Amino acid sequence: MSEHHFGIRNETPVVAWVFCIGWIAMILLVTVAVVMEGGLQQSDIIALAGTWSLSIVVILVILKTEVYLTVENDMVTVREFWLWKFRKEQFPATAIRAVGVVLKEDGDGGVTYCCIVQTPSGRKVTVSEGISFAKIEKVQSDLAAAIARAKRYSEDDGKAEIEPAG
Repeated sequence: MSEHHFGIRNETPVVAWVFCIGWIAMILLVTVAVVMEGGLQQSDIIALAGTWSLSIVVILVILKTEVYLTVENDMVTVREFWLWKFRKEQFPATAIRAVGVVLKEDGDGGVTYCCIVQTPSGRKVTVSEGISFAKIEKVQSDLAAAIARAKRYSEDDGKAEIEPAG
């Protein structure tokens, strides 16, 4: 591993993934129980189809991306994971457009703070989120410092912070 390495992982979406898998398992068990109990009546088919349809819509809404961002030497790598696909983007640290903390409010009046990185392609990637502003602000500060180190490393052609022997 490099001497100049920083990594951050947003694992908050994993909670939603586990919930969705549990929800689908529960709906599947109910469907099997209804079928095994004596077949499906017209009203059972409509109710099950409605439940499955609503469940799929809700799952598509709540599923988020797990993100792993690393800063190594002068390069930044963003890996995004969904249940069904994976995306990797790599670019020089000097190409990052912005790193900041934003406030998101839900419909119930609750707030979530998110540390966002804007990639060279203009995408905004959430690398950390939570209800503690201090925690997210520290993540943003640590990430900004790692990017600044990577930029210095790039400017010095990889010779930054190397001490002569003796």
